[in-house]
Amino acid sequence: MRNLVDYREIIGEILGAVIAVAWIVWAILFPGNMVGLVVALGITMILGATSGGLIAVARQKKDYKDLITWVLGASIGFAWVAYAMLDPANMVCLVVALAITIIFGAIIGGVNKLGSKD
Repeated sequence: MRNLVDYREIIGEILGAVIAVAWIVWAILFPGNMVGLVVALGITMILGATSGGLIAVARQKKDYKDLITWVLGASIGFAWVAYAMLDPANMVCLVVALAITIIFGAIIGGVNKLGSKD
């Protein structure tokens, strides 16, 4: 029998609420600030993946290695959004975004390979 209250599902729901708080704070405190927008987008992407992953783990549809790959994938997306929105002409930011993509992509591939049944 499934527990009525699972801590992973509760944490996932709380993280979902934090996403809404991030957008409200950005809209009230930093409505024209691009850095505030990037932070709110980053919180949405990373906590959204974490929230959904924890809820899926709590409902026993996925396991923790899927959660890890989702969070790393969201981090790759966040790196590119931050690069595009903050300073697209800066080559250092481009190199950082590429490095994050390569490193996290390799980790995601490794975790998926280790978790495969083959």
